[in-house]
Amino acid sequence: MGYYKIGDYILQFNYTPDNQLINERIQKFTIDYHSQIDFFMSSQIVKKINIPDINPIIEYKGKKLYKISENQYVMCIGKDDINVRIDYDTEYKYVKVELHERFGDNVYEQEYILTSILFSSMMATKGIISLHASAISYNNDAILFSASSGTGKSTHAMLWKKYKDNVLIVNDDKALIRYQNNVFEFVGCPWSGKTPQTENIIVP
Repeated sequence: MGYYKIGDYILQFNYTPDNQLINERIQKFTIDYHSQIDFFMSSQIVKKINIPDINPIIEYKGKKLYKISENQYVMCIGKDDINVRIDYDTEYKYVKVELHERFGDNVYEQEYILTSILFSSMMATKGIISLHASAISYNNDAILFSASSGTGKSTHAMLWKKYKDNVLIVNDDKALIRYQNNVFEFVGCPWSGKTPQTENIIVP
């Protein structure tokens, strides 16, 4: 819970304090209080989720989308019972997530996954794309291994680290890629899949 600098952007992020999946990854990105933030995201576990008292504009496979105003939306997820509510604006500058406690022991993982997806949407508004990949820095050059889950991306990255010098695993699952000053760059971020291997650096 606090302020985090990821790439060039400041995120104020309030999440469940006991969520170790987030805690063990996000500390490297922590900064002191910052009055000018680019994005705000909060997530919390609740006993009850309120559904907007209007008709959804889209309903598909257990997801309902409500238009609250010209640039404010709510998505509710769940077929019989609503398990997740996401409030957001069209630029993803303000995002609020509610997860129902019925997720039980799985609720922290759900919080981690959902906030990861929403953070990727935030970055997309700035022209930064998110790629499912294991990313390393080799002699300060970024190398990304992207493939389907279970293919061996992490294993391949670990083999580079084992057999090569000057190798750093920057993120084991999520690659944020930006194009700046005629150079493609990889930006480290706090969401890194199943392992906590992530670094707060930018690598060309």
